[in-house]
This record gives sequence, structure tokens and C-alpha cells, in this order.
Amino acid sequence: MKQALLWIMEVKTYVCICLTKPLASRFYDKKVNKCTLIEGIFNYHIEIINVANLKGEITLRVSYHGHSVVQVKTKKHTILIDPFISGNEACDLDANTVEADVILLTHGHNDHVGDTVDIAKRTGALVVAPNELAVYLGQKGINTHPMHIGGARDFDFGRVKFTQAFHGSSYTEEDGSIIYTGMPGGILFTVEGKTIYHLGDTALFTDLKMYGEMNEIDLAFIPIGDNFTMGPEDAVIAADWIQAKVVVPVHYNTFPVIEQDPKEYVQRVNTGEARVLSIGESIQL
Repeated sequence: MKQALLWIMEVKTYVCICLTKPLASRFYDKKVNKCTLIEGIFNYHIEIINVANLKGEITLRVSYHGHSVVQVKTKKHTILIDPFISGNEACDLDANTVEADVILLTHGHNDHVGDTVDIAKRTGALVVAPNELAVYLGQKGINTHPMHIGGARDFDFGRVKFTQAFHGSSYTEEDGSIIYTGMPGGILFTVEGKTIYHLGDTALFTDLKMYGEMNEIDLAFIPIGDNFTMGPEDAVIAADWIQAKVVVPVHYNTFPVIEQDPKEYVQRVNTGEARVLSIGESIQL
């Protein structure tokens, strides 16, 4: 059975031309970053594969580090989302050594702001957060950029857009005083042609369907802990509405009140590929 492997210099892709569907399926690999299968005439199949990935060059890696902590590594930047590290027994990162060029925050609760100030002071990371939270953290001597729900901005590290989230947002100081930190949000982060949706802490709400219709979401982090956020039942509906290619549950088992079985949740997800990431495990996009 014939097969041809052609090198296209202009677009830097491999093109596999296969005579039959079974043979074409042999070339499909889920580990390949961007693989498009196109059915042509005469039962030919053309598969276009990003050469960088065939060479083993990973350009975008997203990892989970317990609770709602997510790390995104691109060619040039390391981005942390909600870096609750100290006091988080589920986290494998070290707040004293973790690197960050950027920190994205969904809201002001202590279990999401976490070690932001210390990390930003040590690394010089830019902190992007809802306006009131950004202003509050800026008063602590770190570099911040304020945004708000519905707003988007293109940075040198990627595009950030804040979505709604139905939750609260305040920071509790060591003396017990509570600081209002604005509205909570979710974050649509687009980089290198991929979109990651971190829902933050939220209840189920119907605008999630709109976000799914408006955006081609490659990876979504959805809270399932219940009590403070949506639980597994609502999170299944959220996954259906968001229509992400990959869904990862977060915000569970950090405290007794949010104990859940993530494996049971992913088995119930109907839309996209649902995966439980172990602490420190990553996904290549």
C-alpha cells in the first residue's frame, strides 16, 4: 500500500497522503499538538501535522498544581494562575523558587491570591487582576495591570479576557480585617493560537453557553468542589455549554468541605475529552 510523505517548505508542515481510511487513522496521534484530518476526493486522506511537534519541540505546556493553581509555559513566558501554594498541601510548587513572568488572578480570596505578592516581588512578575484587586495589590509594591469583566487586552505574553463568575471576592488580612477586592471573574487566556478558559470560582450560569459559542476553547479548568462553587452535577452541564476540547476539574479535595471524586466527574462529562490531572501533570497544546 502506497503512502507519500511530502515536505512543504512554505508552511513547514508534513503532509501524509494515504490511500485508505484505516491507513490514515494510523497516522493520527493524540499527542500531536495540532493535527487536522481532511478527507479528499478518490478516498484519499490528507493529514497535516505541525512539524515542530514531530521534532519534539513543545511550545505550549499547561500544568495543574492543586486546588485552582495552573501554570502555563510558552516559548518565552511562564504564567501562573491563582498561585495558592503556601498552605496548600496539594500543591507541588515552592513559593520561594517558582518562576513567573506573569500572574493572572481570577479573584481576591486568599486561596487564589495565595503567594502572589511574594512571588511578584521576587521575580518582578506582572500581576493581571480585576481592577479593585489589582489596585489593592499594587499598594503592596508589586507591578499590576487592572482589568474588568468583559475587558480584553493583548499583552506580549498572550491575550487576556475576563468573563463573569458568580462568586465573591475579598481578601482577609492577618489581623482578620476583610478587604473588598471587586467582582470575581473567569479568564480566557489565548496564546500561540490556543485558548485556555480558567473559570475561577463560580456557580453554573447560562452565559457559559455564550462563551462556548463565541470562543473555540482548547482547554477548560472547571471547579467541581461544591459548597463554595458549582458541584459535579452542575460542572457536567458547564462542560456541555463551554464545549472545550479538553476539560480538567479543579477546586476540589483541598479542604474537607470540597471533597469530591474527580474520576467520577470526568466519566460523566459528555462533551470533549475530560481528564483528571495529577498534581504537577501537564497537557501539551
